[in-house]
Amino acid sequence: MKTCDWIMRISELIGMFSTYRVSDLLWRCWEKFLEDSERYRNLSVHMKKTPNNQLQNIKVEEMPVKSELLTILIAVHVYLPSAGGTEQFVHGLVSRLKDNGHRPVIVAHRADRKKAFHNEYQGILWRETQIDGVEVIEYRHVGKLKGLFTDLLFDDPCIRNFGKFLLEKYKPHVLHLAHLQKGSAFALACKEQGIPYIVTLTDFFCLCRYSTLIDGQGCYCHRSDCDTRCKSGMQSGSDRYKKAKEILKNALAVCVPSGFVARRIHHEYGILSHIIPHSINVPNIRFQREPHETARFLYVGKLSHHKGIHILIPVMKKLDFKWELLICGSGNPLYIRKLHKIAGNDERISFLGQLTRAELWNAYVKADVVIVPSVVPETYSFVLHEALAAGCSVAVSPIGALPEAIKEGINGAVFSELSEKEILSGLAAARACQLIEPPESGFPDRECQEYICLYNMGVKGR
Repeated sequence: MKTCDWIMRISELIGMFSTYRVSDLLWRCWEKFLEDSERYRNLSVHMKKTPNNQLQNIKVEEMPVKSELLTILIAVHVYLPSAGGTEQFVHGLVSRLKDNGHRPVIVAHRADRKKAFHNEYQGILWRETQIDGVEVIEYRHVGKLKGLFTDLLFDDPCIRNFGKFLLEKYKPHVLHLAHLQKGSAFALACKEQGIPYIVTLTDFFCLCRYSTLIDGQGCYCHRSDCDTRCKSGMQSGSDRYKKAKEILKNALAVCVPSGFVARRIHHEYGILSHIIPHSINVPNIRFQREPHETARFLYVGKLSHHKGIHILIPVMKKLDFKWELLICGSGNPLYIRKLHKIAGNDERISFLGQLTRAELWNAYVKADVVIVPSVVPETYSFVLHEALAAGCSVAVSPIGALPEAIKEGINGAVFSELSEKEILSGLAAARACQLIEPPESGFPDRECQEYICLYNMGVKGR
């Protein structure tokens, strides 16, 4: 690692210890490095294929998407350079909003030293900056607030008052809560100021402090027994549910990226959601494939227990045809060490580390099958849709939103379970597929247009 990288890492660590309580950091480390390995160890035993029935989507009112140029505050738990699905969704959305002439302003929590912030407002340190040409407001508490990782902080007075200050300063037409962690009290500020807000649920943080709905025994959770399954001194499941329900029922709209999430939110809260799949940015290149004898499989994403790569590798070694597996991504160093141990000296398996976007699309073009073997219910998968857009077929786990994009025998295969037999047959079936149509979410303007319609609905109703 270069000296500048070490300096950056040390600076990030100083910022985290300056921002979070030591108890919260220790809990986070325990969860990511130790607890996850046990919690997800036997999860595949409990997996059941997600039902195919679709909850009918609410139709967004038809209106010109450029009826008014809007100022939109978009509140998210973290933003770039942090890399995750929510950050990717927000970054893509604000880029397209700017292209449409609107003014998006990101409001994101930032773990940094106190002296790095230039302003203070009633217990909140904040600063204005720009990232990729987008206005960004970064903030943190003056003190170390308990539960920043785990709790739904709907009634935090500091965030509520800071939210009211931002609403008065920027005078937005609407606020978009892109994640409920850290900034959920912005919803209360909007209610008090008479500003409409919409909520996008990219995961299940509104129901689960782990965001995955998986308990300590690797079983799927329900709100009714949340506190029994996961006992701790943290925020209770019933308290989280009440606060989230207050946020969701007062929102102009609740948006979700898949039918799977819409069904679960409707089941838990009785709320109908706008299903708006995240858009993907497809590069303007020609995806041209060359025939080859060896089947090329590709995994892209975080390297952690809940992604299921440790289940995949031993089974792949039993394939009866020529193959190679490329594993792209970074993550838990203990888990990565475990994967290297499982792979052994098998020259067919390569670890490529973190790729740039250009390198990633090049990897898609060279791959035949992209594998998404997650053992937790994914709410959406950018990798899956990018792979389909690049002309790959895809083999996926049977849970969560993953099967929704798969037309078996056409663009991929769904493992009925993560057993050796089903993985082998699924990989062979996915390899045999020829992609004949792009995924619906591959159209980059749909997401932005539907959100602009929702924003305009809020302006129209004021």
